[in-house]
Amino acid sequence: MEIILKIESKKSKLVNASLENLLGKLEDSTSIFRSITSDNGLEFASLTELERKYVGDVYYCHPNNPQERGSNEKHNSLIRGFLPKGKSLLDYCEDHYIKIMNWMNNLPRKILNYKTPLEVFVEELNNLGLMDNLGQLVQFDIAI
Repeated sequence: MEIILKIESKKSKLVNASLENLLGKLEDSTSIFRSITSDNGLEFASLTELERKYVGDVYYCHPNNPQERGSNEKHNSLIRGFLPKGKSLLDYCEDHYIKIMNWMNNLPRKILNYKTPLEVFVEELNNLGLMDNLGQLVQFDIAI
């Protein structure tokens, strides 16, 4: 499941604040977001501050080992189809990011047995008891 957040700069405080804003809307974010896996960029230097309160664990990959974040690298390549490298990401409006996110979350994936990430995410929420009979999110109200 892809969640794209527009952040004004790559400062770790802004990255953390954006993640806290998202995760803070959830009653029990640790049951949904069991971990965060990150590279060693300075923008992610403070992710461990979110550990335990919002996510179970934070993992940092070894330098120059993108294979440790295989799904993330695949998602980055899909995003780059819409947001070319070298162009400022601030040049795009939030609606553009939402369209990309929705396209990605509705794209069937071989790794998910040809289900979409959205289908798998909703199934998992249902398994966790976070969905009601109408398929609506029970414990939080962020748009998907």
